[in-house]
Amino acid sequence: MTEERFAAARFAAVFGALALLAACWFLTASMSADFYAPGGGAAWRNPSYGVLFLMWGAMMAAMMAPSAAPFLLLFWRFAARQKDETAAPAAAGGYFFAWGMFSAAAAAIQRGAADALDDSMALADSPARAALFAAAGIYQWTPLKFACLRGCRPPAYPARSRRSARP
Repeated sequence: MTEERFAAARFAAVFGALALLAACWFLTASMSADFYAPGGGAAWRNPSYGVLFLMWGAMMAAMMAPSAAPFLLLFWRFAARQKDETAAPAAAGGYFFAWGMFSAAAAAIQRGAADALDDSMALADSPARAALFAAAGIYQWTPLKFACLRGCRPPAYPARSRRSARP
């Protein structure tokens, strides 16, 4: 990939990412405004799966794109120097695929749990809230969390041992 093609592709990617990010923030903000309107929470209790998927997808893109963009641009530049025109789009596609799968799973869980939620989208049952809170706390000390942290470090950071990854 020539430097000119790289610059044009980078501009298109950055412009497209910013447009997608702006659309996702707009969608997230408009959905939030509806949620906090009087009686708005009740409307969100049993939405369709498609609406939930769009909501989770918009939130994932709005939250994750700013942190992923520098890595993707760095990877894009590396791929351009290696003359590999498919690596950068594949890496970006991997991010979007992972975000989409998480959004699909979160939408399915929320849709399945709709009857257990109150109007504020919180679990209506206090013991269920306590169990979920405890499970989230216990996860913080599991080997799975530390394996995920080791596998998800940016390439610019040196690898750290499990012991040094603990708080």
